[in-house]
Amino acid sequence: MRSVLVSAAILVLFAGPAASQGGLTGYTGEVTMQGKIVGANKAQIFAYKNGFPVSSAESAITGAYSIKFEVSGQEDETVVVWFIPDNTMVPELVILKESSNARRYGVWSPCLPRHEPEEILLYDVQFKTERELLKQLEGDDCFEQQVE
Repeated sequence: MRSVLVSAAILVLFAGPAASQGGLTGYTGEVTMQGKIVGANKAQIFAYKNGFPVSSAESAITGAYSIKFEVSGQEDETVVVWFIPDNTMVPELVILKESSNARRYGVWSPCLPRHEPEEILLYDVQFKTERELLKQLEGDDCFEQQVE
């Protein structure tokens, strides 16, 4: 929970101007943990725009989820979606849009997944243990990348 609050604070500091108009976008998909359906361990899904929560959802017992929120195509804003597991797995963050200040100051790791906002995006999340995530990041050369 602390990492969510810290990230939200970073978003507020490096956000662009508030959006005045936008289009509805959203995510649908399935949440799994170590390749298995989450079952009773539901996941929380939160969308943030410029550091402020704009939508939230919870995965169903089957792992399915759906979340909708607005993203402006013309405003300088940061929009991220957090997927928070209900256990010891590592949360997952997806960046939909990055403000010019966030890019300029290298707020987000280049290894974080990024997706262009679309009307509806299918995104399946597979939560990993810390060890699994570190192994994946090492394989993706994330520890070698430098922020420009």
